[in-house]
Amino acid sequence: MPIEPAADALVLGHFQEPGLLEIRSSVDIPVIALGEANLLTALSMGQRIELVNIDPIFIPWHDRQVRGHGLGERYVGGAQGGSAPIHGGLHGREDLCRRAR
Repeated sequence: MPIEPAADALVLGHFQEPGLLEIRSSVDIPVIALGEANLLTALSMGQRIELVNIDPIFIPWHDRQVRGHGLGERYVGGAQGGSAPIHGGLHGREDLCRRAR
């Protein structure tokens, strides 16, 4: 992967972090991905986190992702956005708010 000579760090702009470990092993600069950054930010604001997914197919992927970052003990699991997937806006907003309380 070509890196601009002026880059001091690299941000992988994908929540699911495809190729993160491979990229980290092939460059000599820090690499962070959107998923990792979001998880760490959430954990700086609370002791436990839950991921709300746009589709239930992502729940196992995110479970592995969270555990791969060593954050499994603070992860309460993944949830689908209410009774229907989140597409074009929040469905089941009241349910999401109840879960967050």
